[in-house]
Amino acid sequence: MRTGSGGIVEVQRCAGGDRPGSPRVETSPRVGDGVAYSTCYMCACRCGIKVHLRDGRVRYIEGNRDHPVNRGVLCAKGSAGIMNHRSPARLSAPLLRVGERGSGEFREITWDEALALATEWLGAIRATDPRRLAFFTGRDQSQALTGWWASRFGTPNYAAHGGFCSVNVAAAGMYSIGGHPVPLTDTDPYGRGVDGVWLNRVHSFEAGEGAAGRTVHFPRSCLHCEAPACVTVCPTGASYKRAEDGIVLVDEDLCIGCKLCSWACPYGAREYDGDTGTMKKCTLCIDRIYNETLEPEDRAPACVKACPAGARHFGDLGDPGSPVSELVRERGGYDLMPEMGYRPTNKYLPPRPRKTRAADIGAPAALDPVIDTKAANPFLRWIDRVLSR
Repeated sequence: MRTGSGGIVEVQRCAGGDRPGSPRVETSPRVGDGVAYSTCYMCACRCGIKVHLRDGRVRYIEGNRDHPVNRGVLCAKGSAGIMNHRSPARLSAPLLRVGERGSGEFREITWDEALALATEWLGAIRATDPRRLAFFTGRDQSQALTGWWASRFGTPNYAAHGGFCSVNVAAAGMYSIGGHPVPLTDTDPYGRGVDGVWLNRVHSFEAGEGAAGRTVHFPRSCLHCEAPACVTVCPTGASYKRAEDGIVLVDEDLCIGCKLCSWACPYGAREYDGDTGTMKKCTLCIDRIYNETLEPEDRAPACVKACPAGARHFGDLGDPGSPVSELVRERGGYDLMPEMGYRPTNKYLPPRPRKTRAADIGAPAALDPVIDTKAANPFLRWIDRVLSR
């Protein structure tokens, strides 16, 4: 049997490195006992999500392929929503400061108390000088009410979320995607010893000069080699290559954390987990690609499902007629560091040629001139002035 992932992965049956009696892996675990459909609020895109629950607690978040916005794609930030939901810093009731400003001393109060205090404070400001109030709304569906509320209160000092959003999204994206992956990450992400493992790095670098220069984003995870050095050097047999499909895994019950496999892997695909004292790596999402409780179209690695640009592909490279095989032929797919002799099963596709002409994207070479009817029609000029007030 053959399957694939990442840039494009082909996992083949391989006699060399097979481990007799390898542990049986549960490939169809049930994530939870129920599913709730909702909308992601980790940014302003409002992607549709499926929230898997177990005993009423969030266990896993994935994209809703029936939602018109994202059609099943969910970025790392959206997947990290489970961390936001479970954060011990998340407020469950209003807090009232009881110490000096900056001391961090608060006590919980009821919503009735909070609303009474807000009414008292705002009432005093409005009765003296409403312009002392600067009003800002966070990301919410009622942003259109911001200006109306501020004008009724009497202050011109208001702003909505949109004017501040892009910087927040960019920073959060770098922290989410450039940091610890989710959900196989730190067991105590809000503690003092924050740590995690990188199972799927994305490197960015500049290539070319002048007009030919461009930024290249290079994903790198386990390549599930046909002749994996990590399996050869493992002293306990914890690293093994499955005989039935060639996926390279780690048996954590046998791993002693010696890190020899991380030294042997030329692709840097092995990571040490300080919490368990064992090595971690990409599993090709074996719990997804064979999971019979998922819809067939969802049986793909998480990185493939989550990629918003469709840069990752999954399929059977053993079938010359499969879509991924045709893609490799058309785009000139290649192995990473073939001179090493480990025969990786990932195929990388070279960057597409840059589209610098309007015709490359089907746009007209020039736009037709727009006739300014307002300048020639006094009535339209008057309407424009009225609506622009």
